[in-house]
Amino acid sequence: MQWDLFLKEKLDETQNHPDDIAAIAEAEQSIGVYKLKSAADYRVPKHLRMSKVEKYYQLLEARERVS
Repeated sequence: MQWDLFLKEKLDETQNHPDDIAAIAEAEQSIGVYKLKSAADYRVPKHLRMSKVEKYYQLLEARERVS
């Protein structure tokens, strides 16, 4: 009896959920917005570059916040 109820409530595996379809459609429309960082000719813009010294200062600040 419970097993029959469970099987009736089970979603059809051959169909996608409408929310998933909408999310996939949105992703396909907006995928062009993202930079292709995996491209062979991609270079990080100067304003986004991080030096070792800057990272070291970030590490020190994080350690101060933790202790």
